[in-house]
Amino acid sequence: MSVDKDTKTIELLDLLDRYQLLTASNRENFINGFFNLSRANFQNEKTRYGPETFDLRSYKACKVVEQTNDGAFFVIDRLEKGLAKEDKEGKTVRNRKEKSGGEEKAKLEYRDPIKQFGALVPLDLRQSQADFNKAVLQSVEIVNLQVRIEKLINELS
Repeated sequence: MSVDKDTKTIELLDLLDRYQLLTASNRENFINGFFNLSRANFQNEKTRYGPETFDLRSYKACKVVEQTNDGAFFVIDRLEKGLAKEDKEGKTVRNRKEKSGGEEKAKLEYRDPIKQFGALVPLDLRQSQADFNKAVLQSVEIVNLQVRIEKLINELS
């Protein structure tokens, strides 16, 4: 029984170390995201990248956090999923006379949020988006670690 308690204690310490490293990295991703956003705003004098320039037309969320039966959370990137599906199937040719617009409607439901600022956005803005995407993924991983740590603490007490 002592061996089981020792292995669980070692596992808990490993999880706590990983948790500390992830939270520090997540903090850096948020800092870098805001820093790159401010650099993009500084370089572009005409347009400010922020709430005042958002495209307020409604479209579906590209990232969704869901929970499995065992309580773990995961991120579904619907935009990435749609692009991967399009790449596998190849480009489709549609009849211009056809009025259905089914393909166009599907593309408009999930749009890359950075495209609301135009087709050509600064590299700093793209880097900012990448930093915030990493932060979202790490935040979900941190929550999953918290759940595992709490379970181990309850088992040890």
